[in-house]
Amino acid sequence: MITWMQRHKKYLVVTIWISVIAFVGAGTVGWGSVDLNSSRNKYVAVVGNLGITHKEFNDKYNELYIIQSQLSNEELTNEQALALGLDKQALIDLMREKLLLNYAQDLGFYASDDEVLKTIASDKMFHKSETDTSFDKEKYLSYLKALRLSESEFAKQIKEKLEISKMLKLLNIPANQKEVEILNSSINMQDEINLKIIDLSAKANKIEINLDELRKYWEEHKSDYKSELNYEYSIYSIEPKLDNIQEDELKAYWENNKFNYKDEDNKIKEFKDALENVKIDFALSLLEKDAKLDYVKLKKGEINFQTTSVESPYSQIALLNKELKENELSKPFIMDKKYYIVKLNKINEPKELDFEAAKTMAEEDYKDYKFKEMLEKVAQEEIKKDKINGKNIGFISKVSKNNTDLTDIEFFTFVSELFLKEDKKSYVILSDKVVLYEILSQKLTNNVDKKEEVAFASELKNINFNLMFDDLLKELQKRYQIKNYYKGSEF
Repeated sequence: MITWMQRHKKYLVVTIWISVIAFVGAGTVGWGSVDLNSSRNKYVAVVGNLGITHKEFNDKYNELYIIQSQLSNEELTNEQALALGLDKQALIDLMREKLLLNYAQDLGFYASDDEVLKTIASDKMFHKSETDTSFDKEKYLSYLKALRLSESEFAKQIKEKLEISKMLKLLNIPANQKEVEILNSSINMQDEINLKIIDLSAKANKIEINLDELRKYWEEHKSDYKSELNYEYSIYSIEPKLDNIQEDELKAYWENNKFNYKDEDNKIKEFKDALENVKIDFALSLLEKDAKLDYVKLKKGEINFQTTSVESPYSQIALLNKELKENELSKPFIMDKKYYIVKLNKINEPKELDFEAAKTMAEEDYKDYKFKEMLEKVAQEEIKKDKINGKNIGFISKVSKNNTDLTDIEFFTFVSELFLKEDKKSYVILSDKVVLYEILSQKLTNNVDKKEEVAFASELKNINFNLMFDDLLKELQKRYQIKNYYKGSEF
């Protein structure tokens, strides 16, 4: 799963600016958190006159963690979240908030205590029921307890969001009629198309491999074929003893740590429901001292590591110890319900593979390359003909439904490219098809109703806001100094 997430992380990372006035619906800091040594510095970062505290950072990280976990069908681990850079994203989001808050306060935007109280009281989350909109103090306090926030901390968050919201209203400039008309024209331009689809998928697996050509292809692309980065570790593990633990000890441990044991509805589990996990966690807590003593013995060479292992950068061991240098020992850490201590023996950096080692991968790429060449050649030969012997599919626009033999994804790709091209007669190459087309005629429809026009205007307003918002952030970065104390993260 982590490989897929790494490849698609630009689609997975969710940013804060869904709504600047939204509450901090972050959930608890049980399973996803970033451990920061607060003694190193009072703040994770300072933006202008405002600091980002360690608690703010952990709260924001957990907010993103929950969203990401839901997108990943609850399969996301803390190690995977860090590999995706959610910690850095959390810090960037907070820096943006502080930039905007600095500016809002400099401009004199202010939210009164009364406004803060009204905002909290009007939130449906704190109403007694759907029909009874009176404020439910018990719900409110329960919510704050789950977030580990005091009333003053929560009120401060709402106050800051209100001040930023007031300032951002300056960017809410409605679209003018001319802009709406241009967008309307773009969407309602229609082309009458003569279409011909040439499916070459049957020939994709029949590409013959010429060894000399393959070697030449590899020579030209050999920087693409490298061994994988990996790490060589010595490993020492200590397993907790789960026998002879008294129930009263477990109950006492659960009482002190019950916020770490929650069900799917974010409610604290009863002792009996959490017992299995409580038992393991308690046993590990008893093992902590032994793990520290063994760490010292390993460092002195008084005891030996038990096994060795070669790990990928995305293995759990590597992710938990990415700051280790060669020949350095990790401090004891918990993984797979055990204590581990590892020593990083060697980092094997990626190296270019020789022809024999890269041959299989190069063959696949070479076949793709030759197949694309074939598609391009067929397209060029067909387009030279006087007439495209195709089928009139009628008028289509950017939002037309698929009425061809293409799949919906292929049709969408074709239409997207069609309206970017200026040629009356041309082609679009898909993964295994050539789609030839000729524009027979064009027309501009004017059948947009009032509801669609309002939607266009709203969309343009959002586009204008986003453009100005990006420009504002760039200017604020120049205006306010940013001091970042979190290692490995840049704004």
